[in-house]
Amino acid sequence: MKKAILKYGVISGLISAGLMFASMLVMKQFGDNALHFEYGAYVGYTCILLAMLMIYAAIRYFREAVNDGKVTFVQGLLIGLGITVISCIFYSLMWLVVYYNFMPTFMDDYVNYQVTKMEAAGSSAESIQAMKTQMDGFKSMYSSPFSVFLITLTEPAPVGILVSFVSALFLKKS
Repeated sequence: MKKAILKYGVISGLISAGLMFASMLVMKQFGDNALHFEYGAYVGYTCILLAMLMIYAAIRYFREAVNDGKVTFVQGLLIGLGITVISCIFYSLMWLVVYYNFMPTFMDDYVNYQVTKMEAAGSSAESIQAMKTQMDGFKSMYSSPFSVFLITLTEPAPVGILVSFVSALFLKKS
């Protein structure tokens, strides 16, 4: 089981990190922060989901090639969660590379984007100020690489947990 977790976890991690880097390069080519912020989450979570599909492949591999055609729900879930942890670490490490080397003004750019969007929607000065205050809290959390790493772990984790649960449910076989 450990071998499958490590092998497929590294593959999933390389996919998520590679797709993050590639999508960042593509988005930077357009040079439009509004485009990046408007569609970045869709692109990002699609890339995460693609990487997390390795969970299904790993559970199936373990069932068919290692465990005589059997896998319990718990075994499948453990495989999936192990892969999720490894993939999340790769993803977070890549975000540190991207953030500190290619997008060091990300938080300021994001706040400016949100202010512009709220002004265009006719939001009140009070609500804009409240959003700025809230974003200042997020910016302070981005003050150290360790906190950036921990925050970023929470992005792909829910997707990995969901894919682990669903894959373990569909692939269980006694």
